[in-house]
Amino acid sequence: MKNNLLVLMAAFASMFALSAFTFAQQQKCTEEGSILRVIKARSGNFETITFEVFTPGPDFKVTTAHRPFENYNGDPVHIRGNYFKEVRFTGVNWTCEIVQNFHAATSTVMGIANTEQFEGYVTYIIGYKTKWKYLGQSSSTSGGVKRIVFKFKK
Repeated sequence: MKNNLLVLMAAFASMFALSAFTFAQQQKCTEEGSILRVIKARSGNFETITFEVFTPGPDFKVTTAHRPFENYNGDPVHIRGNYFKEVRFTGVNWTCEIVQNFHAATSTVMGIANTEQFEGYVTYIIGYKTKWKYLGQSSSTSGGVKRIVFKFKK
């Protein structure tokens, strides 16, 4: 009877810890250095992907990426595009929910996906149609929010 009670208590403790982690994972990002939101947009002759981070922002690195893509569990991630950029943030609050708005209809930016959000790392892959249409990146800070913008020609 005593062993059954210990097993039952351990099961409840595990469920509580898991639900607390799940709850934390669903919280909006509000801490310094966390990624607030990612937005795909179009304006005039340009298409953009904007990462909004609370200042001071996390470190990030941009590299050219190649298929195949996998998430941190090793599951395949399908992203439309002929060319790809990987944006990897380090030292970021990863246990919160990053707001993503990818609804804008774009012709050059063909896909974007979060492929990793685990233990201080967040990685996104941006898929686009034509290599020479990627114009680069810029950043600006206003009101405690840093905006990192990736710009593409339509």
